[in-house]
Amino acid sequence: MSINFRQLSLATLITLALCASPVPAATEQDAPLQASRQTISDTRNIGAALYAWLTEQERPEREVTEEESPGIMDWSQCPPATAEAIAKHLVPDYLATLPASDGWGKTLEFCLDANDDGSPRSIGVRSSGSDGEFSGDIYTAGAFPVSNTAHDIVWMDGYFVTWPSADAGRDD
Repeated sequence: MSINFRQLSLATLITLALCASPVPAATEQDAPLQASRQTISDTRNIGAALYAWLTEQERPEREVTEEESPGIMDWSQCPPATAEAIAKHLVPDYLATLPASDGWGKTLEFCLDANDDGSPRSIGVRSSGSDGEFSGDIYTAGAFPVSNTAHDIVWMDGYFVTWPSADAGRDD
């Protein structure tokens, strides 16, 4: 079996040329979507780290009460925590660094029941979205249209409560 080095060289040159082609810069229209993606990524990573930290703590199981409605989350039921307090638990064992702001540069909000004082909610992180204003403390679980960048992105107790989705709001 012989290898045609002339063809191999041409194929290699074409591959290198394609790899070296500049990637188109993000446009102004892409910026909100990029900020949303960054926020989702950071929120997911922080949430997973919080969850991993929490599961390694020796804490009694929390009982779900009948007062809790499925699909409704109350942020105020989880004690507020500063980014510094969260970082003390997570950095460097669970995260290299703790992002303190979302993709829009707005401050992330954290909650943590570190002392297990019986709060109904244990851990959370949320972003106020592109407008920098939280819509309140009560959230109905579910996706919202990706184009709604002002919507809060909320993660609590192991799950996203609200998140952007390209499929949200579509009638299939």
